[in-house]
Amino acid sequence: MPLVIIGLIGAIEVFSGLSHYSTLFGDISKIPGFSPGGLTILASIVLHPILGLAAVAFALIRRLRLSIIALGLFALTQWASDMPSVIWHGFDLSGDAFVNAHAVFKIFLQP
Repeated sequence: MPLVIIGLIGAIEVFSGLSHYSTLFGDISKIPGFSPGGLTILASIVLHPILGLAAVAFALIRRLRLSIIALGLFALTQWASDMPSVIWHGFDLSGDAFVNAHAVFKIFLQP
């Protein structure tokens, strides 16, 4: 049962990541250049479907640990791509409780 759940999560991440590939082949002005922060965002866009596919593949060959590691690496790349925005704009808790809880989760608890 855990293999099925991990495989489904990986499949969702593959299709979600493929939808972001249009940024690479379209208007790249949304990404902040080729600074370290911009390269982190680009790496996250490129690795998103690859790590999702790895999670699905490992689930299909019944390697649960490797599948979880692939999803963990995906989570870390997402966290790293959010960090340039936090560094540039600061950490501000000026929203409602749900927005603040989501920001705290993504910045402090996710890694």
